[in-house]
Amino acid sequence: MQFKAWMFAVHYTYASLRKATERGLQMTSRPLSNAILEWAALILPALLAAAASADMPDDLAPLDMFQECPDCPEMIVLPLGEFVMGAPMEQSAEIDFNPRAEGEPRGRRTEQPIHTVTIDLPYALARYEVTTGEFMRCVEAGACSYTPTQLFDEEDYSDAEKLRLPVRDVNAYDIGEYLGWLNGLVGAEVYRLPTEAEWEYAARAGTTTRYATGENLPLDRFNALKPDADPLSLRPVPVDAMDASNAWGFQHIAGNVVEATMSCWTEFHLGLETSGEYLAAAQHEGKCERIVVKGGSYNSGQLYSRPATRGGPRVTARSYFLGFRIARDLEFERK
Repeated sequence: MQFKAWMFAVHYTYASLRKATERGLQMTSRPLSNAILEWAALILPALLAAAASADMPDDLAPLDMFQECPDCPEMIVLPLGEFVMGAPMEQSAEIDFNPRAEGEPRGRRTEQPIHTVTIDLPYALARYEVTTGEFMRCVEAGACSYTPTQLFDEEDYSDAEKLRLPVRDVNAYDIGEYLGWLNGLVGAEVYRLPTEAEWEYAARAGTTTRYATGENLPLDRFNALKPDADPLSLRPVPVDAMDASNAWGFQHIAGNVVEATMSCWTEFHLGLETSGEYLAAAQHEGKCERIVVKGGSYNSGQLYSRPATRGGPRVTARSYFLGFRIARDLEFERK
């Protein structure tokens, strides 16, 4: 590919400058050669990152998977289309604990209004929740300032499993630092959290039922609270453990950990018509006091793992039940 030749030219120029400086050639004064070398050392990482980003395939089809860089999560391309966002109140009647007047229907009004959303902007979503190992590479690079703590005993997991657990105990600001580091690796502002509309579209995977698996969530496949479970046995599992994928390949998008979105919390859905409008609203709102979270967790009942379920923690809140998966903007035309 052409960009590889360009990368070679950059490497060759940089190596030549270094060699010239080390030998102290008389054709260029020492201060000038040093300045050129310092300039090349500063700009080279950005140039190489841009080249790597330029290597993104331009013929991705819906549901194709790709990994943009060694430290980047594996992503799945979403098909364009539309879906019905939200859910009838009877779906959540069992977990509506608010006082109601006699005869008033029970259910979570936060999942209203039910409305059709057209996915009009191409994007990809991570196949897995971001792992402890992935997040710790950001910490080790000095780009993430907070080191998440572990709730569970070390002997609960092997060393390999610890790195594949979903990262938890992070808040919106910690996630922002991770995203900034990841975008620096690829040289473009393309990675972000999904909006709640993008998340729900991926979680439903073309279905209209209570869960992407139908009217029930098979608890032998998904890590959600089982009836009469021993509270001491509740654990997150590695992101690639269990057969917990929906029809589009998103693993543990129901259960395991609750997942953050970039949407600011509202008491009801905004009722917008397109994913582009939901993205614009999330970007326009800027700094939130609370964010929308989705997906349920290992310590919550299966009704909380419905694609329609919404929560709204404060942006500063860290929780052992809260993690995230990332989205990537796609600008090329998909076939």
